[in-house]
Amino acid sequence: MSFDPSYCLSTILPLAEAAYTVAAPPGWELVSKIFTNENQPNCFGAIFKRETFGTGTHENIVSVCIRGTERLEEWFCDFDARPVDSLYGGAGHIAHGFQDWYSRIRTSLFNGLGMAGAYDQLEIIGHSLGGALAQEFAREIAMRFQIRAGNGGSVSYCEPTLWTFESPRPYQADAIQQFNQLVTEYWRIESWPDIVPHAPPTNLGFVSGGSLVALRDGVPFTLDVHTN
Repeated sequence: MSFDPSYCLSTILPLAEAAYTVAAPPGWELVSKIFTNENQPNCFGAIFKRETFGTGTHENIVSVCIRGTERLEEWFCDFDARPVDSLYGGAGHIAHGFQDWYSRIRTSLFNGLGMAGAYDQLEIIGHSLGGALAQEFAREIAMRFQIRAGNGGSVSYCEPTLWTFESPRPYQADAIQQFNQLVTEYWRIESWPDIVPHAPPTNLGFVSGGSLVALRDGVPFTLDVHTN
């Protein structure tokens, strides 16, 4: 599937922004908010759903939208690049800080996805720190889909499409091969002046997955993009 700039601008970008406002964009309905597993929940975004109708067609689209860093303790997470084994079945190593925060919102993510009911298309969207968390959620969803489909059982998940804006690198090189095989539609949108997509650095073994959509000259997001 090729990158669709128009769809990214008209649909995905407003959903990425809605992770901060937790207000459903026009045409979408709020399914649930994403919370951390704390006594005083910290909202990390939202899950939205939209029904689309065409000539003889009816589809349900679900979007999981995860925000970026807002609080001081989340900044500490961003700099915790100790490589650790995945807790959730993925191959290779992930940065400890990103896995820690993913663990905090994981229950809310799966509960919210269950509340969305049946769907035909799943978009997972994250900005900055939320991009790293979105990658781990997409990887786990894709693993569950493949396991259930391969066993001939009832498949309650579909392969996700992943979109990230200025995401850091959660995975070391030993995890990327499996990740790219699992999450086959991943658009990684970056502007070159932003340092976040270059952290943690490659000299510590961290690399990026998916297909790069590079914004030229650091201008605000426009249709002037190219993919690698």
